[in-house]
Amino acid sequence: FGVMQWLSRPNSGVRSPFVVITGDDSAGTRDKALAAGAVRFFQKPLAMPALLAALDTLIASHSPPAAV
Repeated sequence: FGVMQWLSRPNSGVRSPFVVITGDDSAGTRDKALAAGAVRFFQKPLAMPALLAALDTLIASHSPPAAV
């Protein structure tokens, strides 16, 4: 989670949302991921429709407006 924290710092210039996918099912891992800057957290086995919906939402909310 150190890399996510480093990239999430205000002066890093990085504006990408982080999605964590892990096989670790402990609540502590989820809490650490979210505290480090993850916007979504998924555990394996992965529910693909939920992941794809989350990615669609994130892409739409972080995409520049279309040219008119």
